[in-house]
Amino acid sequence: SLLDVMWEDADKLLDTSWAQPAIFAIQMGLANVMDWLGMRPAAVLGHSVGQYAAACVAGVMTWQDGIRLIAERGRLIGSLPTGGVMLAVFAPLSDVENELRSHDALSLAASNGTHNVISGPSDKIDVIAEQLSQRGIRATKLETSHAFHSALMDPILEPFSEVANRVAFQSPKIP
Repeated sequence: SLLDVMWEDADKLLDTSWAQPAIFAIQMGLANVMDWLGMRPAAVLGHSVGQYAAACVAGVMTWQDGIRLIAERGRLIGSLPTGGVMLAVFAPLSDVENELRSHDALSLAASNGTHNVISGPSDKIDVIAEQLSQRGIRATKLETSHAFHSALMDPILEPFSEVANRVAFQSPKIP
């Protein structure tokens, strides 16, 4: 049970097949508490797993479809080989994008304002991390099971699309 994992066997949350549904469940729980308190969003947004919760809150899909999608996403990602890495780079986005031009195996995974995250094969991340360090740019490897938001996720796109195609998506009620 997801509840058992979240509250009694948290070590399993290191496995993305459990972590992604747990994150989604917490996000949806918080959204429901805010709704219960009368707090209605004027707009919603999310990144990665957060996009699924935002879509549910906006009425694009039911929470049941959201949990099905995110559980399948976690399962599929968990079935991929490990060996990818994510690296938080504390430099402006334009600098990171310039750096990535010479590293075609790497992807910009997120732009978070104070830092940007790149993702890809660990050997390629090690090279760019060393180059950044030599230039005095701070970069920190993230503790993740996979190189999320990179081309290393491509093998799951088709099977995930098959699952997503079974969802009855609606127009959003909230931007």
